[in-house]
Amino acid sequence: MKQLLVILIVFFSACAIHKTPVKNYSFDVLRVSRAGGFTGNVSGYSIDRNGEIALIYQFKGKPAQQQFFRQTTLDSVQMLFDKIEQIGLNQVSHHATGNMTLQIAFQKAGDIHSITFIEAQDTAKQFSPIYYEIRDFAAGRGKIK
Repeated sequence: MKQLLVILIVFFSACAIHKTPVKNYSFDVLRVSRAGGFTGNVSGYSIDRNGEIALIYQFKGKPAQQQFFRQTTLDSVQMLFDKIEQIGLNQVSHHATGNMTLQIAFQKAGDIHSITFIEAQDTAKQFSPIYYEIRDFAAGRGKIK
């Protein structure tokens, strides 16, 4: 009986310690958000490298808020972050302002790099598909292609 107890403790300790290693990316947090319009509100998602997904929201004139939404697997986050780096999206610079803007932002420590675009403009055609893929993944409605 004592041996069985020791074996179980060792087994469960090993399971608790084992984690998929997190790769070193040029960013730790990926955010997608929509802002503007009549209300001036901001809403979106934040995905951190450890798989935590949070809702982002800010009402006009109020400080931004972030609330835990769900936990996803490290493997799926790595697939997403790998895709971002492979296509070089985190290196792109594009900033357009208007009434309704979409944003993809990359954060590492205190540094934030973002792509801001207006969905209705022609230049947005290159950013909209990946924006919606990230957003749908964060919302739990889609997978990384």
